[in-house]
Amino acid sequence: MLNEGVLARGKPASISGFCAPGFRHVLSHQCGMCFNDSAQTDDVFDFEAMRNALTEQKLPWPPGTQPAYNTTNIGYLLATIILNVTGQSVVEFLKAEVCGPLDVAFYLGVPPKLLDKVATLYPADTVNEQYQRGQTPGSNIYRAWNAMPKPWDVDVINSAKVRTAFLPSFGGHGTARGQATVYALLANHGELNGVRLLSSAAVTQAQTLQWEAEDAILNRPLRMALGFFKNKPGWVPMGPNPDAFGHFGSGGTLAFADPDACLSFACQSNFQCGGQSVGDRTEALVEAVYKSPPAMG
Repeated sequence: MLNEGVLARGKPASISGFCAPGFRHVLSHQCGMCFNDSAQTDDVFDFEAMRNALTEQKLPWPPGTQPAYNTTNIGYLLATIILNVTGQSVVEFLKAEVCGPLDVAFYLGVPPKLLDKVATLYPADTVNEQYQRGQTPGSNIYRAWNAMPKPWDVDVINSAKVRTAFLPSFGGHGTARGQATVYALLANHGELNGVRLLSSAAVTQAQTLQWEAEDAILNRPLRMALGFFKNKPGWVPMGPNPDAFGHFGSGGTLAFADPDACLSFACQSNFQCGGQSVGDRTEALVEAVYKSPPAMG
């Protein structure tokens, strides 16, 4: 939408009933809408309940003043903005604007006939610090996970209820190859195999650093662009180039674009890592990619 000029970064995000922060603050995880205090357990499965909770939520700090990774609410915020601005659901929007043109399979709600294709997730053999804090009353991440199932563990994540649900913040299912394809387009300044989805200027905007600090939810030192994390060795490792940008996920999942190297990377693992970062395994894969000779086209 930024690429097509539909929504300016500074324009208030269009969320019915809420005096919203700027769209830039939503994308950069500085909007302050990281809690959903009036929601109930399992409300993440109810899109309207989440929208109502966000409408009622009081901001803990003014927009733009506190970096806070928006673990639970970000997808509901963006899905609402997309719906209000374009009239499309986020599923329709992604299919038309990203997945269809790039021939990438990605699901926000796996069709029942494809459930047997989904890998089983296995817990880490050491403590996953993020999950541990998410189950600890009094922490900001516990508060942010208010609407999540309890407990939130691999047994719940592996359930058909979660896999088939519309969970726009964290319920996406796809392949590492599909992720790498999307990031290859970003690494190539918005074009891939003759398909241009973004202008080079839009990609530059998206990867521009917005803040570098310890965030208030994960308590990690992070670098954030517009919707993407920036390279942060030791926490979100994306090789040697500081302008690499992408996103980490649960238990060691990582995908990113490195325009300086014209490279994209995606790793998905169904065996969770412990600790608080992406884990030694994923970090070693990133290092190995950059040590490998470039592929000859």
